[in-house]
Amino acid sequence: MKENPTYYAIITANVRYDEKITLGAKMMYGEITALSSKEGFCWASNEYFAKLYKVHRNTIQNWIKSLKESGYIRLDTKQSQSGSYRKIYLIPQSQKFVIGQSQ
Repeated sequence: MKENPTYYAIITANVRYDEKITLGAKMMYGEITALSSKEGFCWASNEYFAKLYKVHRNTIQNWIKSLKESGYIRLDTKQSQSGSYRKIYLIPQSQKFVIGQSQ
């Protein structure tokens, strides 16, 4: 039997009502919150999200770019001998203003 995660997604009001963010990016933000609940970061690849939402990887790249540029997520990418590895971190919104980004 396939195990389904029991994590729940949270889409904060500032993300929900941000008119610069597409609906798909907002849904993906919710998925990132769910996947971050266990380890404190999201490990999912663009391919994982593309299969999940049945869209092209370029669409996922655009969604991630918009969430990053809007100050909702931060990416930590590392290179290794086996390839690259990315962690996606949520940016607490109280920090958003500290680092000089506004809505």
